[in-house]
Order: sequence, then structure tokens, then C-alpha cells
Amino acid sequence: MSNIIIPIITGIVCLAVGVVIGFLYRKSVAEKAIGDAETEATRIINEAIKAGETKKRESVLEAKDEIHRQRVEADRELKERRNETQQLERRLIQREEALDKKSDTLDRKNEELSRHLESVQKKENELQRIKDEKEEAIADPYQAAFMKNRQNGGDGSGNPVTGQDGGDGDAQE
Repeated sequence: MSNIIIPIITGIVCLAVGVVIGFLYRKSVAEKAIGDAETEATRIINEAIKAGETKKRESVLEAKDEIHRQRVEADRELKERRNETQQLERRLIQREEALDKKSDTLDRKNEELSRHLESVQKKENELQRIKDEKEEAIADPYQAAFMKNRQNGGDGSGNPVTGQDGGDGDAQE
């Protein structure tokens, strides 16, 4: 029996040592796997952080590019509107100048017409006066001669037809 016990005890000891070695090996393998997993997790997290930062930078750059593009577009549109406004202002000024010239021309013509009308009215009045005098002279020759004599410095007492003084008899014949 002693022959059998020694191999059984040896087997049990070997089994116990094998279990302990197996347990330690499994623990070592598990710890290594956990370490590898942690290392892999850290690497993945770092890569994700880097990828996130890269994505963030790209997004910021894209946003800056978009802002720049919109600013350039807004500046271009503003410049176009300023140019259009300046063109409209120039046209408006030209139209105002043209209207001012027309107004000045019309004012001058109106003044010329007023002067001409005044001159024509004066001439018309003078012609009417002369016509009235001629009609009076034809209607009353004595009155016309009297008026003429008066205009020439006479006293109006002479003969309108002969022009002689008919007053005191000292007149020459």
C-alpha cells in the first residue's frame, strides 16, 4: 500500500502544483490580457481624442472658411450696391443739372418775352395815341392846330388854319 500511496500523494501534490501553476498562469494571462485591453482602450481613446480634435479643427477651419467666404461675398455685394448707388446719384445729379439748365433757359426766355411784351405794349400804346391824335385832327382841324401850336410853344390864341395871330391887329399880312 505504501507503493500505491506514494504515487497517489505524488499525483495529488503534482495536481495541486499544477492547479496553482495553472491558476498563476491563468492569472498572468488574464492580467496581460487586461493590460493589453487597457492599453488598447487607452490607445483607442487617445485616437478618438485626436480624431475629435482633428475633426474640431477641421470644423473650425471650415467655419472660418465659410465666414470668410460670406464676408467676401457680402463685401462684393456691398461694393456692387455702392457702385449702383453712385451711378444713380450721378444720373440724378445730371438730371438735376439738366433741369436747372432748362429752368434757367425758360426763365431767360420768360424774361425776354416779358421785355418784348412790354416793348410791344409801349409801341401799341404809342400807336394808339398817335392814331387818336390823327383821328382828332381829322375830326377837328382847328383843335389839332391849336394842340400843335401849343406844343410848339404858342399860347393857343392864333388862327389854327393860317397860324396867324388874330388878336390885336398888329399881325403882318
